[in-house]
Amino acid sequence: MDSQKTKDSYSLDDILDPTLSLCTPLTGVEKFIDLAIGCVKELAANRPTMNEVVKELENILQLAGVHGNVELLHLPHTRGL
Repeated sequence: MDSQKTKDSYSLDDILDPTLSLCTPLTGVEKFIDLAIGCVKELAANRPTMNEVVKELENILQLAGVHGNVELLHLPHTRGL
């Protein structure tokens, strides 16, 4: 897969189970795909930091209506990687 492609290069219909859109809005899915594409950019400087990833995942969960019922896994901080 070409790492330079964007979500606009793909149709969500090609990726998702068609029955998914019948029972849930796809806004969160689109935001998750945007985040995932950002995380695999070729240049590390263009990728989001882990703090940015966590904040965006929390925003996606909030949009989905998950407010405090989900605990994110807290891993020990790794420095120097």
